[in-house]
Amino acid sequence: MENIENCQELIWRMAEEGQRENEDIQRLMSGEFLSMAEGMSYEEDKILKLRKKTAALIKEIQDADKIVNKRAAGTKSFYK
Repeated sequence: MENIENCQELIWRMAEEGQRENEDIQRLMSGEFLSMAEGMSYEEDKILKLRKKTAALIKEIQDADKIVNKRAAGTKSFYK
């Protein structure tokens, strides 16, 4: 988690460097970027693939959490 926070801090510092950097970061972090078939550059393509893999992993974790939570809590489960 600390590594993620360090990366986020670095990204925000990059955004403060100038208008072009700020626009690039906003575009890369937007949902619109995720809907692209592929990135425009090698780096953007890698970012796109990473974001899609991360989103799929989060979905898997949420699905597993839902199953465990329902089994453990029964009718008191957070998930209805």
